[in-house]
Amino acid sequence: AEGVYHCRSWGNPLGSRTVEALGTLALSSRSGKARLCMHPSSIDAEQQMLVAISSTCADRIHLHPNKAETLLLVDGRGIHLTYDLDGTELRRTALGHDDFTYVNTQPGIPHHVLVESEVLIFWEFIRGPFGPDSTVFIEF
Repeated sequence: AEGVYHCRSWGNPLGSRTVEALGTLALSSRSGKARLCMHPSSIDAEQQMLVAISSTCADRIHLHPNKAETLLLVDGRGIHLTYDLDGTELRRTALGHDDFTYVNTQPGIPHHVLVESEVLIFWEFIRGPFGPDSTVFIEF
């Protein structure tokens, strides 16, 4: 898919140039996102992704029925929101408003991010394998 990049093996080193390049790719992508999958296969038990979302992207509310998701902020500012299944906001977590941000969303909890800076970049960790039924988009 456009804006999705894959490493061919585990253990590839990353630095600030890779982070900057991913942000640039998100800004030029039609979707407003770019994702570098550090895991070589979608069937790997551990899925690690460096994700960049531009301020032009509307991150759709979604949930992962059977998987918890963890985000670690790398750069930028935004808001991580969670909801109950009726659409009532449960939690609002500022991203990038202090030195370090960690967010964990448990299985079945609708969530998304709102981007406040030009680009928001974070590590995303989720249990694999990851397939078409791993993410359910929600409209309230």
